[in-house]
Amino acid sequence: MKHLMIMSLSILVLMIGTNHAIAQDENTDDKYSYTTLEVSLDCNACVEKVQTQLAYTKGVKDVKADHVKDEVKVKYVTKKCTEKDLIASLAEIDYKASVKQAGTAKAKTPCSSHQKKACGGSKAPCSSKKSE
Repeated sequence: MKHLMIMSLSILVLMIGTNHAIAQDENTDDKYSYTTLEVSLDCNACVEKVQTQLAYTKGVKDVKADHVKDEVKVKYVTKKCTEKDLIASLAEIDYKASVKQAGTAKAKTPCSSHQKKACGGSKAPCSSKKSE
């Protein structure tokens, strides 16, 4: 009988704790912001560089870069980071970024200005610059 009471009490405590945790998770989305940055990404090596840089930026929780669309989607903690911080972080590794406006599309140019150092990518214009 004692064991039954202890188990019942344990289950009750676990259920209350779980409900509290679920309620907290539902409200945590308010502390995050989402943005899409426009960044000239020529290859997968560029994507890796940008994702790594932003992943180590204070407050960033998720990064997804796409070199086909030249965009980087970022989820970050609103109180720890701003869009300005994200742009400044990418500037540290010679990538120019701006906040992408809804409905805008930019024509892709082969090898952007950061390519002076060679991106290490596989596109023909980038690799031809390496051999110069």
